[in-house]
Amino acid sequence: MVNRGRIHVRGRRLPVDPYRRLLADLGRTRSRLGRERLGRCRIEGTRLHERALRAGHPVERALVSRTYAAGRGARERALLEEIERHGGVVEVADDAVLAGWTEGRDLGAIVGLVALPRPPALDDVLRADPQAVLLAVADVEDPGNTGALARAALAGGATALLVAGITDPYHPRALRTSMGSTFRLPVLRFAGARDLADALDAAHVPAWAAVSRDGVALPDVPHAVPHARGEPLAIVVGSEAFGLARETAERAALRVHIPMPAGVDSFSVHAAAAIFLYEVRCRRPRSAPEPEP
Repeated sequence: MVNRGRIHVRGRRLPVDPYRRLLADLGRTRSRLGRERLGRCRIEGTRLHERALRAGHPVERALVSRTYAAGRGARERALLEEIERHGGVVEVADDAVLAGWTEGRDLGAIVGLVALPRPPALDDVLRADPQAVLLAVADVEDPGNTGALARAALAGGATALLVAGITDPYHPRALRTSMGSTFRLPVLRFAGARDLADALDAAHVPAWAAVSRDGVALPDVPHAVPHARGEPLAIVVGSEAFGLARETAERAALRVHIPMPAGVDSFSVHAAAAIFLYEVRCRRPRSAPEPEP
C-alpha cells in the first residue's frame, strides 16, 4: 500500500515523515561500505525499477514524489503496483525531497532499495556454462565506465561479469549507466586483481589481457586458442588511465591489443570490451548455444 505520510492520533490526522528511515538508508548507499553494511543498493528512475523487477530483483522500499504518485500514468501505476505485489513498500514525499536525489535527471521521480545480489561461485558459473566467456574488470574507478562495461557484457554475450579492486558495479551511477544490465548478469567480486587472476588459474580459465600495445593484434589471434575449442575464456580489462597492472597482464595466457590508427593510444574501456566480446562471439563454434536475448 502506498503510504502518503499521515497517521491518526486520537482522531486527529497528523503529518509525519514515515520515510525518514528510508531516507537514512538511501543515504547509506552513497558509499560502497554503506551498501555492503546495509546489504542494499539504490536505484533511480522508472525504467531501472522496471528492469530490476523484470530480472527478479524485488524493490523492497521505494520513495516517490507527490507529483509522481498523484499524476500516475498507466506505466507508473503498473510499476508501483508491481513493487507492492512483490512485497515492497512505497512511500510518498514532497517533490523537493525527490529532487535532491534525482539532481535534475529526468528518469522518473522514484528511488528505491534493492538487495545486493548474492554472487555465485566461479565453479558454479563454469558448471552451468562450460564454454563461458567472462568479462573481468580490474580497478576501473569511474562508476559510469563500470556501468557501461556491465551493459557491454550483457549485450556482448558474456556469461558473467567479474570485478576486482575498486571496481564497483553497484554504485548508483554505475547502475543507472548499466540500464539494468547488472541485474541480469552473475556478478562475482574479488578483493584485487591478484585474487581475480588466482581464481581464474584455479578454475583453469585462460585469460586474454586487453592491452593498448605490445600484444597480439586482435585480428591475428589464431583460431586454435581455447575459446575456439569451446573452452571457457576470460577477457580482462583494466583501469581507464593506467590499463592492467603488469603482473596481471603477464599472468594472462595472451596479451591482445586492438589495432588503432597512428596517433591514437586507446579506446574507451567499455568500447574495447565490446569489441573483444564481439570478436570472441564471432569465433565461437557454431554448435555453441547463443545467449538468451
